[in-house]
Amino acid sequence: MQDYKKLLMNLPPNFYKTKQYQGMSLMEVAESGEKMGSLSGSAINRYLMTAQAVFGFGVRNHHLQFNPAEKLQLPKQKRPHEERASFNKDDLIQAILLDTLSQ
Repeated sequence: MQDYKKLLMNLPPNFYKTKQYQGMSLMEVAESGEKMGSLSGSAINRYLMTAQAVFGFGVRNHHLQFNPAEKLQLPKQKRPHEERASFNKDDLIQAILLDTLSQ
């Protein structure tokens, strides 16, 4: 599963829609070296969650002893505009003063 995760991290975005990759295996696409960018973390996590669900079915039905795809997801990354800036002392004082004045 670690190799599968590495493979996913080397695949270009929309590889399944691109004509130049049609008829190629995932390994061939990943090793082609002609990619522009790579799959996003959320796309990689979707593939890994699908594998986790399939292996989870095997565990629940006693075909497997453990789920090899468990806990392989990449950490979620926030976009820069989604990050929150922390309050500093001046921000807190200003918020308290505004709250006091509005009452």
